[in-house]
Amino acid sequence: MLCLIGVALLGAASTWLAPLDSDPRLPLVLGTLALFGFAVAVVSGMLYKIVPFLIWFHAQARARGHVTLRGTQDIVTPAAARWHLRLHLMSFALLAGALFWPVGLSRPAGLLWMATGAWLARNLYGAARSLPPMTATTPQR
Repeated sequence: MLCLIGVALLGAASTWLAPLDSDPRLPLVLGTLALFGFAVAVVSGMLYKIVPFLIWFHAQARARGHVTLRGTQDIVTPAAARWHLRLHLMSFALLAGALFWPVGLSRPAGLLWMATGAWLARNLYGAARSLPPMTATTPQR
């Protein structure tokens, strides 16, 4: 949310301040803040809420009240999601720094961004594997 506010403030400031408007990096800064700082963070956060709920929902439908299921917080733990947030923030900081020093920070930012995606995939794959397999006694839909 802070990145979205930053985009709005920088966009407004660029209309009033001539030095900001003449800087060719301004569209890159605004795009980085909007896409990687806001949109990717929102989508990742939504995945951490939606995927565990869907897994829990399908497990609940299979159990049909015969088994007590764990909550959605146990499918993807908050600690795993916090590690993803830390990786996201570090990679975003390096990506924002790469706008001003591309030679030194572009590759580390890209590698850390890949690590962020790998951590998200690891967490969501682990969540998907936590769903018990279909058995012969469980009716399939």
